[in-house]
Amino acid sequence: MLDRTFDMSWVRSNYMYSNFQPDQFNDNVKRLQQTLVEEKIDFDSIACRGVSGIMLASPLSFVTKKPLIVVRKTVEGNHGNSILEGYFPRDLRYIIVDDFISTGATVRAIIEEINNCYRQSRKKIKGSCYTLQKCECVGAFFYNGYNKPIIDKHHRFIKKYVKGPIRSIWPD
Repeated sequence: MLDRTFDMSWVRSNYMYSNFQPDQFNDNVKRLQQTLVEEKIDFDSIACRGVSGIMLASPLSFVTKKPLIVVRKTVEGNHGNSILEGYFPRDLRYIIVDDFISTGATVRAIIEEINNCYRQSRKKIKGSCYTLQKCECVGAFFYNGYNKPIIDKHHRFIKKYVKGPIRSIWPD
């Protein structure tokens, strides 16, 4: 029989600590899924960037059966040759999942890269079934406890880009 207790003294992380504890990680995914249901968010994809975003975006994609869009950092050494990878329906309504918000640069970068893809698809393959007709971010959700005062500080700025709720799912 496997011992299911974990010695957390060996975890090395300063801000993603809860994702390395199986029970808290599971709670984060459930809390995020519940928030999406309570907010009645109509979305068809989940966008993220970096390790901290994909840590919850990937399991959330699995439990919600919504495809994942990964927006890579341009300086990131990766095996792909594309900054964007994922599923892009004709009308794209996506949410962003990340650990926390500091300056809003990650949220802005995700939205700008997806919007660039949208504009390029309209130019290059106009009339094709692959042309994005509509593209909008309908929510941004953050799972780290540092968020609440920072979200309040940047809310007006981020609201220009996000056409829906901007929330921390961290419990009060």
